[in-house]
Amino acid sequence: MKKMKNFRIFIVLLTIGILNLIFNSCNPDHPCSEKPCTSSSSDITKSINGFDFNSNSAFFNQVVANFKFTQTTSVFSPPNECSNCPLTSYSVALQITNETNKIINFDYSISFHLNLDSWNYQNVAVINPNATINVGEISNHGASISLGQIVIQSNNIAYH
Repeated sequence: MKKMKNFRIFIVLLTIGILNLIFNSCNPDHPCSEKPCTSSSSDITKSINGFDFNSNSAFFNQVVANFKFTQTTSVFSPPNECSNCPLTSYSVALQITNETNKIINFDYSISFHLNLDSWNYQNVAVINPNATINVGEISNHGASISLGQIVIQSNNIAYH
């Protein structure tokens, strides 16, 4: 009987101690300050050439643009129990290079598919001769661009 009473007291004290740790880890009585999250990142790149298939074009059947995708995966770890950090973040950025000696202007649509994950992006590009534009982030999905299928469609390519 006495052992059972001592066991109950032990369980109550243990529960109070655990709840104190959970709910009071960042209070004025317990010195703790939120610190910046630390992260480690890795990049995957994938390049796809864009061709002009307009038979009336001076650049017919030639590479006119290069689409370079860079996927950055960041894994975060909190420096202490007072910091709230995301577990991971994903970003897919795009750069487009004009491979011609003319100003190029075109609209484009990008579709990505990998199993059940997919995303789309549309925009218009105007790029000086042999120059590169940084489009920036076009997706924040985590599916690997190296494993998925990327389809780029373009219409109305014009050269100036």
